[in-house]
Amino acid sequence: MLQNHREIIEQLKAQVAAARPNADHGFFDWWHDPKSYLLPTASPELIIATESELGFALPPLLKAIYREVGNGGQLLGPGLLGLPGGYDTKNGQDIVSSSKAMASFLPWWERFVVICDRGCSMCSCIDCTDDDFAVYRWDGNEFHEQTLDDEPNEDIWGIEANTFDEWIVEELRAFDSKLDPSVQTAANQSYNRKRRWWQLW
Repeated sequence: MLQNHREIIEQLKAQVAAARPNADHGFFDWWHDPKSYLLPTASPELIIATESELGFALPPLLKAIYREVGNGGQLLGPGLLGLPGGYDTKNGQDIVSSSKAMASFLPWWERFVVICDRGCSMCSCIDCTDDDFAVYRWDGNEFHEQTLDDEPNEDIWGIEANTFDEWIVEELRAFDSKLDPSVQTAANQSYNRKRRWWQLW
């Protein structure tokens, strides 16, 4: 397990370098666009402006990735959404616009940000009310308007990782496994993961 942010950043940089040749050829049969594999790094001013627009702070590791590795891109397989002007979805939504779109129809959405669009109406979201910045997966396929005002259940809002750091490390391993089948991921392991207050029993 990677122990600190510096190690994670260096691992991510190494992965970017190792995967670049495949990115230039479209990553085998994936939908990746080589031009959006990794966008230029974000300035400290842009990070501050984004946090000001959102109204809350982003995870320290995420800010370090934007500042030192790149302003989002397809470097993690499904894609890491960037700050405004960085990597966005096919619909042109970045971390700010996608998060505001979710907040526009979900009354319970508070200080969450969409960090990864996984396609098929699913995305990964960071809980910025949590000191550990837990990551949840939104599944829009299970969403129904009649439950609009209800707190989310596990069908539409399931825990992916206790911390953003843990999520990034696992995404790194998952991406490495695409390039090297010998790499083992924790996808089938059982975790004692935290739950938000509406998921307690």
